[in-house]
Amino acid sequence: MADLSYVSSRERAAGPEYDLKTIWEKKIEKQTEWLEQERLRLSKSALSRLIQEWNHKVESKKKLMQTILEDDRKRQKSVVH
Repeated sequence: MADLSYVSSRERAAGPEYDLKTIWEKKIEKQTEWLEQERLRLSKSALSRLIQEWNHKVESKKKLMQTILEDDRKRQKSVVH
């Protein structure tokens, strides 16, 4: 009866340490390819640009609010004195 294993007969003949090494090398290779594809996908994504634009808008509004608050404080001080 033939052994229905995922490992080829040549790999079985090489021994179990070869099998493990080959399996892990293939897993690492697939993971590396996936990571590279993910980096490429993210670099093309508009998300980082949108986040940057949003942060710029938030910072601008924050500065505007601080300016308005400072002006109000100056006005209140001048009215009191």
